[in-house]
Amino acid sequence: MSNLHEIRFCKIHEVDLLSTFINDHWKQNHILSTDKPLLDWQHLDTTNKRYNFVVAYNKNDDCFDAVLGFIPTAQYDHALNNEKNIWLTIWKVVENKKNTGGLGLSLLNHLTQKINPHSIISVGINKTVSKLYQSLGFNIGHLDHYFLQNPDIKKYKIMRIDQSAVNEKEAPNQNYQLRKIQSLNLINEKKFSYYPKKSKEYFTNKYSRHPTYDYHYYGVFHHNNLLACFVIRPIYIDGACCLRIVDFCGDISGIDSVQGNFINILKNYNAEYIDIITYGLNEAELGSLGLKKTDESVIIPNYFEPFVKQKSDILFAYKGPSRPFYIFKGDSDQDRPSTTKTRERETCSQ
Repeated sequence: MSNLHEIRFCKIHEVDLLSTFINDHWKQNHILSTDKPLLDWQHLDTTNKRYNFVVAYNKNDDCFDAVLGFIPTAQYDHALNNEKNIWLTIWKVVENKKNTGGLGLSLLNHLTQKINPHSIISVGINKTVSKLYQSLGFNIGHLDHYFLQNPDIKKYKIMRIDQSAVNEKEAPNQNYQLRKIQSLNLINEKKFSYYPKKSKEYFTNKYSRHPTYDYHYYGVFHHNNLLACFVIRPIYIDGACCLRIVDFCGDISGIDSVQGNFINILKNYNAEYIDIITYGLNEAELGSLGLKKTDESVIIPNYFEPFVKQKSDILFAYKGPSRPFYIFKGDSDQDRPSTTKTRERETCSQ
């Protein structure tokens, strides 16, 4: 790499250079190039006075020739800064331009040297990029998809399922309650035992204060004792609805099936199904709640903006401590709007 480039973090006054790069070299009219409030919420680091992007600044052309976006868990709770867990986002080098060889790895090296993170996770990578991550010592895996459909829906518009696979109706479990909660103060943070570490403040800032989406919290109670909390986002497509569990905290081990309780929630929303895309929570744990793993008899979409009615395998790359770690759809930037029209649609649908 020549002296043409400065490898550093993106300065606040360079936001227009960053937006231009994303629009011109990542995707035209990408939401992060057109919606500054969303970009700020996700990447603006007011403490360090920067945007959380490592950039290759071209000193001759006054532009960026490569960027690497990242989201520390501390973005939503400064108290988590000691953990230094990082989710990678956009990683792109300008194509067909001289003197850009090796810039991509230079950005990643700069990030690891300056921050020295405990863990780095990238979610939603393709198979080609996964090979690069693997060569860099990352572990590669894929997220698992679990769901529970509403048996009272006569015709599914969002999902596709073999009717013979529709679950039988199950009465609600009277020993447990599954109800909407308004405050996270009920949660015992000692139950936040998974990794990367999160907190009440993290959940509040990431979900309660999201600039676009409306998230709901549902808790599993046993004798009025809150055992676990699910962060759920209702999704509306052409007059139909589904529910997606995007994050979780607590302990579901030992909980008897609450399938009937979940079905009552589905009926309240007139939702086709509820699903969760995750790594870490295993099939036995989620099966005990009444959710089942997807198979060839069912197609549950992952992409809604635009809506694509097909399955998709979500790959991830992980480097960090060899302890059990968890990934949910709300992590990184996997659950964010793709168009500014989402803001209008979400408002109208509530």
